[in-house]
Amino acid sequence: MFKTVVYKKINFIKNASENGGAMNQVLENLKENEICVHVQNQKSGRMWGATTPDHLLKIIDKNIGAYEVISKFPHKAFFDIDCEDGTQLEVFKKKN
Repeated sequence: MFKTVVYKKINFIKNASENGGAMNQVLENLKENEICVHVQNQKSGRMWGATTPDHLLKIIDKNIGAYEVISKFPHKAFFDIDCEDGTQLEVFKKKN
């Protein structure tokens, strides 16, 4: 059983019971041009939805805690490094 929430022009679903399965439901119904997105906030809790990569790029600028659920192969690692002056980014680059 799932609850539907519209957030940032995306139809998200969330688990309405302890049985879970919302993420799998989204992954099973993805269209070819869609990716699975995970959002968690205080108002609605943890939710999963499907959107296009272009729409995801538009909403991540708002720093709403939206994450792509990587579910297709090949997988590539990515990092979200938040810093104002770039110093932390340079330290990270040197270590890797």
